[in-house]
Amino acid sequence: DTIGCLGCHKVADRGGAFGPDLSRVAEKIDALWTIPWIKKPLSYDPETVMPDFRLEEDQIIDITAY
Repeated sequence: DTIGCLGCHKVADRGGAFGPDLSRVAEKIDALWTIPWIKKPLSYDPETVMPDFRLEEDQIIDITAY
């Protein structure tokens, strides 16, 4: 809620519909993919609309764990 993921993503019937629904994302990807994606989304996909939030490492780990 505090970082703003729900502004674009739906999680468990809450949030926006601009980005993909993240409710069951852990069934598809793991932390080895998620951490670099959240850290620098444009380095993974130069055409993504996912912003670089310039998060601290501990914030990225918390989001990934969630």
